[in-house]
Amino acid sequence: MTHVPAGISAIFERHVWSCSAWKLDRQISPTEERRCALGIEVGSRGLRTALITREARIVESVHGISAPLTAQSAMDQLFNLVEQLFEHPNARGWTVEAAGVAFGGPVDAGRGVTIDGLRSSGFESYPLAGLVEERFGIPVALENDARAAAFGEYSFGAGRGSHGLLYMQLGIGVGGGILFGGRLLRGAGMTAGEFGHIPVTATGPRCSCGKPGHLEAYVSELAILSRAQEALDDLTTATSQTDDMRIEEVFAPDAPPGVAAIAEEATQMIGMAVASLATALSCDTVVLGGYAGRIGGDFIGSVRARIRQYSLESAVRRLIVSPAQLGADAALLGASALAFHSRAGGAELERVVM
Repeated sequence: MTHVPAGISAIFERHVWSCSAWKLDRQISPTEERRCALGIEVGSRGLRTALITREARIVESVHGISAPLTAQSAMDQLFNLVEQLFEHPNARGWTVEAAGVAFGGPVDAGRGVTIDGLRSSGFESYPLAGLVEERFGIPVALENDARAAAFGEYSFGAGRGSHGLLYMQLGIGVGGGILFGGRLLRGAGMTAGEFGHIPVTATGPRCSCGKPGHLEAYVSELAILSRAQEALDDLTTATSQTDDMRIEEVFAPDAPPGVAAIAEEATQMIGMAVASLATALSCDTVVLGGYAGRIGGDFIGSVRARIRQYSLESAVRRLIVSPAQLGADAALLGASALAFHSRAGGAELERVVM
């Protein structure tokens, strides 16, 4: 096995990820078969890798401190990071059956290539899955991070037991995933789940894609904080920066009137978008991830009320709306579950960590 060069450990810090929100028992039974998947997340929060069992138990994980700026630097860091993971004492003796990669941008999952890196250069038509498979000798499943998170919630979280799942991830951008009968939908243009680019008004603030009136321009965390800060500055002589305001403060019951109006509009737009999707798709479960879980139950209740306000009654009579349960681990756990699915498809490669 390749050893990490001296000094590399300064670039990375090791972190054992916990899933206390959903009471996941991380301890591995001495009698459990020591087979796992390699989960990888390449996103705006940096790089994360973990060895994960079929039951979503995290054996060990490591992560990068910052997000890489280019595809080449991402792969250099990622390869070193995985080698560091494999060399950890907790990883020894485990057989890695496959790898799952959750990527923060559009992907062509069938071909194993990224379409665009959005915030990093060099990921245009980039064969990420093939490079990981070539380096580590295991089959690799590649998926967009929001769709991977949707699969994670379906497999292990708030979407368990659902037939038709709509997962919406509310964060820096707005994405998600759709599953019916356990099948993750991608669409002809690989855009299934790109909920942030649904038009909710004919005119309005411009989205990151340049089009006006998209959902993301109203309900992404960055958009909400920016508009709330502007409202606060109009109401007071405050000179604080947007980065100093937290999303929880925007949705707080005691928020200033102008800020509260921004929160109410965001809630309305989310409810309107989900109402349209739930009616068109006739799903039975809606899971809201990202900042929805940090804000709390009042927010979920308000969104639920808006969904019912705008929906055809028969379409949402049995609809369950709930916050995500897996938190920041959703994409990583979903990627590992997808890796096991790819393994079931007949791949013969595997790697034993010595």
